[in-house]
Amino acid sequence: MKCPKCQHENEFGNYCIKCGTPLTENTGSKDDEDFTGNGQQSVQGNHQFESMKQLSKGYFQYFLDVLKNPYREASKFGKEQQINSFITIGLYSIFIPMIIYITLGDLKMWIDQPFFNLFIKPFIGYAIFVLLIALYIFLAIKINKISVSIQDVFSRYGTMLVPFVVIFALAFITSLLEMDIFLFLLFFGFAAVVFLVPPFVLMSFTKGEKVGIDLIYSTLIVYVLTFITIDIMSDLLFSMIGNIIGGLFNTFFPFN
Repeated sequence: MKCPKCQHENEFGNYCIKCGTPLTENTGSKDDEDFTGNGQQSVQGNHQFESMKQLSKGYFQYFLDVLKNPYREASKFGKEQQINSFITIGLYSIFIPMIIYITLGDLKMWIDQPFFNLFIKPFIGYAIFVLLIALYIFLAIKINKISVSIQDVFSRYGTMLVPFVVIFALAFITSLLEMDIFLFLLFFGFAAVVFLVPPFVLMSFTKGEKVGIDLIYSTLIVYVLTFITIDIMSDLLFSMIGNIIGGLFNTFFPFN
């Protein structure tokens, strides 16, 4: 059913999974609609809960579909999937600091403001970093004079992160089981987003199009801008490592 407000096509549910607008007309009488105070708040709360439930169902189905065929599914998406893509970016960004924070265990007591320095700060850093990579892909596409919106690029880039969210989830599970492979999974998941995903996103937009710059050079542009960003944002991205080393050093060598 098509949403009357945003025109998004919904396969199921009574509320639009994109904007939460009711999909069925209210046929009740005026007396039935005349709710005030707590009654009205309760109805609004129910509507919000229903919208969130439909959004969760929609995201779960989206996640499974993309996981089966990441490139093929992502290549079909545009800005209509930007909410799901931002959810995926958020999940991806939270996994590294969460895994490090949990695996440190009692070592966190030696670090100043451990939750902020080891979790909140890196999470913000990784989210900004991922969004900047998507922005660089958009710039590389615009250099080729291809008509595309930045929302389309964010949607496809975030969608292609789905397999690596699963890899990070595996890293999280193996870290809880104290298996050393979790470090490899973390490294692979991070490196893939930097090196593997950008060329596939570029390819999805440039395939069959007359472009001014070869795909290899467009990819190199994204890589160069990404490495410059890593250098500038190193404090945010890798601050947890510095905080761990600094905290332990100050503990065992307090007079230095």
